[in-house]
Amino acid sequence: MKTFFMILFLITNGCRSGNPNHPLLFNVTGFLTAETEPNSTIYLFVVSDTSFDTALDTVATRPYMTQESVIGQVNFRFTALPPGDYLAMVPRNSFPGNIQGFPMAREFNRSNYSLKVNFHGGNGEYSLLSFSIRPSLKGAKTEK
Repeated sequence: MKTFFMILFLITNGCRSGNPNHPLLFNVTGFLTAETEPNSTIYLFVVSDTSFDTALDTVATRPYMTQESVIGQVNFRFTALPPGDYLAMVPRNSFPGNIQGFPMAREFNRSNYSLKVNFHGGNGEYSLLSFSIRPSLKGAKTEK
């Protein structure tokens, strides 16, 4: 299922490197601002825009692109993402008691692309992180 959505996304968005046979893909890592219950899951969605209203509508009505286990109750990793707009979500009930944490991505500049956090927050049901992977502004410092 994950492979199907990734192929569909690449076909519809056409995000490729200079070599059309090798799509430009990125690994995204991050952490949660509070520990989750053991065996919790974080979900990733592709979104049409980065607004909070779109985020809430997406998690309530759209299928997720992939799901990953939360690593060590606070870390997460999504692999092989093409440039685009994304939403990560952890269900509120994944956090113990009255605690609610939020996902935070590690921002980067690589291969003339940047990961930018648009917002993190949520409501009583969802903890959310909106982020975008886009071409860097000209002259931005790039990591190798």
